Amino acid sequence: MRYLIQTFLADSANGEQLKYEIYLKTMKLDAFNKVPEGSCRIMAYKLEGGLSHLIDDNVDVQPLFDANQPEPNAWYSDGPHRVDINMLIEYLIKKL
Repeated sequence: MRYLIQTFLADSANGEQLKYEIYLKTMKLDAFNKVPEGSCRIMAYKLEGGLSHLIDDNVDVQPLFDANQPEPNAWYSDGPHRVDINMLIEYLIKKL
């Protein structure tokens, strides 16, 4: 089961309005709003004329996680996961 954690709207460079839905395997984020790698699924919709059209049912965000791997043998006070929900949203907006 996946839980809807975040929904947001964004405008693309060509003026299309997109809706993103971020689902996680857990019901809520941790205290630091970190997103564990492999735990999320993101769906993207194009909004037009009062309708929403699914354009991607599993947006690829693996490059974000790959670029933010924890250092080997390092300890982090906020846990091992390096990607938080705000980073994820910013990444999706930049992909537009």
